[in-house]
This record gives sequence, C-alpha cells and structure tokens, in this order.
Amino acid sequence: MASLVLFSFTAKAQFGPLGVPSPGIIDGIALGTHIPTKRMVPYTNFGERDMMWSKRVWSSIDLRQKINHALYYSMDEIQAGIWTRNSTRWSLWTIIRTHVLNGDLTLFSPYNPILMGFSANDGDQHKYPIKPTPGLNFYTDSIFRDQLSFYLAEIGPESVIAEIEERSGHPYFGEVIMIDYPDGSRGAKYPDPDTTWVMSDEIVEYHLKED
Repeated sequence: MASLVLFSFTAKAQFGPLGVPSPGIIDGIALGTHIPTKRMVPYTNFGERDMMWSKRVWSSIDLRQKINHALYYSMDEIQAGIWTRNSTRWSLWTIIRTHVLNGDLTLFSPYNPILMGFSANDGDQHKYPIKPTPGLNFYTDSIFRDQLSFYLAEIGPESVIAEIEERSGHPYFGEVIMIDYPDGSRGAKYPDPDTTWVMSDEIVEYHLKED
C-alpha cells in the first residue's frame, strides 16, 4: 500500500485524455467524450463570517472495494523511462499525476522540504507547496523535476561503476568517461540512479480531509 501526500487543485485543470492522436484524426469510429468533458468542480466562495459551525473529518476511499474500481482502473505503464497512458480511460492516480507533472495541480509536502524529511509533519496544513517556475512544468523545469521525483518516485542508490566509452572508433574507446563537475573538478561519469515511479496499481486507498 502506498501513501499519498496532499494535493490541491487550481482553477486551471485541463481536459482528460482525448481519442485524437493528431488534428483531424480520430482513433476509432467516434470521439469519446465521457472523460474529456468532465471538469473540476470549483470551490464555492465562502467567508469566515458566514460560518456558524464546522467540523474537520477524515474519510477514505478504498479502491479495493468494488464500487471504487472505476477509480483504480490501471492502464498506464512505464517502459524505458517512457510513461504510456491508455487513450480513453485513466485511473484517478493517472489524472492526479498528469496534472502534477503539467504544473496545474499543486503538490504539498507534509514537512519542510528544505529539511528533506528530517522535520516534524505540518499536520496536513498545506504549508509547503511544491511548484515549478511560472510557465514551466516537470518536463521543462529541472529543479521542479528533481523535487517531484523525491515525492512521486523511489530513487535507487548511486552506482559505483563508472561509464565506459563504448562507441567504436572513438579515441577513448574502452576507457572511463570523464566529465567536468559544477564545482570545477573533473572525474568519472556514473550512470543516473534508477527511478521507480509510483504507479496506479500501487495506490489502493486515498485519504480525504474535509471540513
């Protein structure tokens, strides 16, 4: 069972998947609209002076229950670093992950992200948003990409085996590849650690905070 950090929707939520691979082309007999036409329900404007009574409750959605299987339905996969999603049906986690990567759904850290987990939780108060640079997203903002990888994936250990030049005919063929590091030093190049992303079939329960 995987745990889920808190998210908050903004008003820029986009459409879901479309059965249109390119303009003017429909992959099938008809264009499905059961997903693209569904939008987020916006929050109602509500002032503190209008509130007479409130109570905070926590509830859960167990995707292992038959009535919730539509939210669990898993049709996405990652192979060779490429994330492939079903063209007509997405699980709830696929929708959440898509908008987080696009930058129009804000992820909140449950603790001070500067301390990387070595601090007390904030009590689910949405104190620490993880946002990209305005106008950028997971694919164009390297800092945002590194931050999201910490929350949405498990990063494997650093490799201790340096990369070898394998291009035949290269003057350094068979030798260790050397690179310049940001601090000005020079050393061997090591492969990036493996990244294991949290997938739809691993999310079996959602916890909701409600007032």
